[in-house]
Amino acid sequence: MYLTIVHYSPGALVCPNTGIISCETVLGSIYSTVLGVPIAVGGIIWFLANALMVGRKPGIFRNIWMLFGAGGFIYSVTAMHEIGKICIYCSTLDVFIVATIALFVLRRD
Repeated sequence: MYLTIVHYSPGALVCPNTGIISCETVLGSIYSTVLGVPIAVGGIIWFLANALMVGRKPGIFRNIWMLFGAGGFIYSVTAMHEIGKICIYCSTLDVFIVATIALFVLRRD
């Protein structure tokens, strides 16, 4: 949610700029939006939908939803690689996405 607020409120970003780490560069890049919508909004939707699926039986929709998460992770890592900078907030969310997918894959029903 923080990254969405930052997108719409320039100057709200609090992030160290230590050379390789530069959230400002990553969040200001062409990769930070798709069709004018911040990638962070997609992350919020993905995690909210996961929260709504907790306790439900796995099914095809959940499998597809996890693939969307994996795609988001790949997009994020690829974008940061192309930019040559790392956003610590994006990377933290990437870790949570991978952990969520791992829990889904390892879950025994």
